[in-house]
Amino acid sequence: MLVPRGVRLDLDAIAHAWAADRCAEVVTDGLGVGVLVSLGGDLATAGPTGSAGSGAWEILVQDRPTDPAALIAVPTGLAVATSTSVQGHWRSATVVAPDCVTAHTWSAAVLAGPGQGVPADCGYPVRVVAADRTVHVWGGWPLDAEVSPVSEGGV
Repeated sequence: MLVPRGVRLDLDAIAHAWAADRCAEVVTDGLGVGVLVSLGGDLATAGPTGSAGSGAWEILVQDRPTDPAALIAVPTGLAVATSTSVQGHWRSATVVAPDCVTAHTWSAAVLAGPGQGVPADCGYPVRVVAADRTVHVWGGWPLDAEVSPVSEGGV
C-alpha cells in the first residue's frame, strides 16, 4: 500500500492499543496470572482472574478531572479504550471490546462520526461525553455506572 505524497500517518494511538493487547497476552502466558495493562489510555485484560477474585477489573472511566466519571466492571479478557477530541460535538468516546485495537478503532470512529448523530452501532458498549459534558450511552453500556452527577441520555 502506498501513501500519497504529503499524507502523514499517526500510528501512535493504534500502537498503544496493540502493545497493551500484546503485553497482557505475554504476561498471562508467561506467568499464568490475571493482568491489566494500561498504555496511553488503552486497557487490556487477560488471565484467569481480575480484582478481588471476581473475574472482573474495576475501572474508572474519566478523561479529564472535570468530566463525568463512570465506574465499570470489565471481565477479564476484554479491553477498554478512550479517544478524545478538543473540537466537535463529542468530547470523548469509550468503547469496551474483545481487544484494545478494536476498542480504540471504534472509539476513534465515534469521534470522527458526523456531528451530533449517533454513529453506526458497532456492537460494543459505548459511552460518549458531549461538549456540554452530558453522557450518552448505547450498545449495553451500564446505565448505573455513572459516579458523578450528569444528565444521562441514552442514544
